[in-house]
Amino acid sequence: MYTDALPGDELVESSSDVDLFHDLLAAADMHQLGRLKLLCARKLWDCVSPETVAKILGCAETNNCSELKSACLDFFLLEENFKVAVLTDEYFQLMQSFPSVIDEIRARRGFDRQT
Repeated sequence: MYTDALPGDELVESSSDVDLFHDLLAAADMHQLGRLKLLCARKLWDCVSPETVAKILGCAETNNCSELKSACLDFFLLEENFKVAVLTDEYFQLMQSFPSVIDEIRARRGFDRQT
């Protein structure tokens, strides 16, 4: 964290790497390290998939990372991504922790909360 650099430049592939960059993003946000926060957000975006998008979206919401949040919300607009993402445990956790984010997804997809 104090070097304002990321550990290694390998691709993010495992869930432990996602967790590492999530934790590092949280620390960067807490200590107002903008460049490190941006680097972490980019690494997290590199591993976005239908299976990981809900977890990364929750991370972006928690750590005030609006660019990453917006990119994740856009990712949900693709029907094939949406169909897989909503079946993950992370999506259900997102529903419980951030109902307003679920409302944003529904609004972008053209649904309202009552339907």
